[in-house]
Amino acid sequence: MSVALRLYLSTRRSEGATDTPDFAPRPEGHVMWFHVVSEGDVFATLELIRCLREDSFGVTYVVTSPVTLALGQDWDDVFVYMGMGDGATVVDAFLRHWRPSHLVWVGETLDPVYLMAAVRDGVGATLINGHIDRKQRSRWRIIPGALTSMVGVFSRILTTDNEKAREFLRLGADEASVDVVGALQEGTTALPYSEVDRAHLAEGFGGRPVWLAAQIHEGEEKAVIEAHLRATRRAHRLLLIVVPHDPARGVGLANELAARGVRVLLRSSGEEPRDDTQIYIADSHEAMGLWYRLASVSFLGQSLVGFGGINPFDAAALGSGIIHGPHVGPYERSYARLAANGATKVVRNVNDLARAVEVLQAPDVAALLAHEAWKVCTSGAEVTDRIKDLLLDTIDMFEEVP
Repeated sequence: MSVALRLYLSTRRSEGATDTPDFAPRPEGHVMWFHVVSEGDVFATLELIRCLREDSFGVTYVVTSPVTLALGQDWDDVFVYMGMGDGATVVDAFLRHWRPSHLVWVGETLDPVYLMAAVRDGVGATLINGHIDRKQRSRWRIIPGALTSMVGVFSRILTTDNEKAREFLRLGADEASVDVVGALQEGTTALPYSEVDRAHLAEGFGGRPVWLAAQIHEGEEKAVIEAHLRATRRAHRLLLIVVPHDPARGVGLANELAARGVRVLLRSSGEEPRDDTQIYIADSHEAMGLWYRLASVSFLGQSLVGFGGINPFDAAALGSGIIHGPHVGPYERSYARLAANGATKVVRNVNDLARAVEVLQAPDVAALLAHEAWKVCTSGAEVTDRIKDLLLDTIDMFEEVP
């Protein structure tokens, strides 16, 4: 570490946030720590962790990030701390509590408080989506040796292209440690579902066209129901599957629809849709993969109202065409990737939604939309798989549990 960087870090110890998060108890075994710099990389990182969990055992995953997002995941072996401060007191407390075996730094912006503390505690490190941009060069120019010291922390640097790789080599990275793998991006894995259940329900539907309203907020119900009733004037056998954002809302919604004369069934009742069923309410989030797989088109909820949207790649990975409103919240980057490839249909009101549902009942139109979404979804699969394999190699090299 350069003298200038050491002096800089000594001044930082008296600055920055000092309030530490209320850390959960540390499980036994090894901890792999992911620090995610930007909002756009958070969901891709969680997806990578989802893949790692399938092939690793006895490892706890901890995610920290300076950004603040409501994630909604509840894995019992993954702990997430959003809005993490960068003060030395916070970082030291984190390292004392979690004692990570390895740090995976995701994103471009490097922070010496984190990285030098990791080196001090003997924590190995990998960099993903690495890039030293002009802003960072300008920032650290006044502290000689800062960038070289930070780059030297990483035993493996995974970059998106050859030019970025050369930047790290110019800063002293070992050529053997730098790999060009492409960009880690969200949208490469599909939600699980039962093929037996899918085949059974598809047979029961008897070839009826099906669309899905996924995790809709109560404020969107009126628009979704009205759009469906309008669409059925032309497609009389059209079936709508509704998954409320709050599963407890299912009973109340079913009663309201029945009072209007709509033929509705609740999944929790144990009954399956009949030929005359107009709306099937799946009052649980447990089978989202199944519903996306069955529906040729999905309206992704919480997007007509400002409640944050839901992950579009869950639908894309299972071949369902995507309709959504303008309010997509933290998933803006994901929806933008899909929109750039003509893989989504944006609606702003009930009239738009009704027209979109009608247009997308044409099998060729729905199939084209779904195919474009699937191409975007799978474009990063090779990158995710390669990064996963490299990290699994790292996990395999962990020593016996301390």
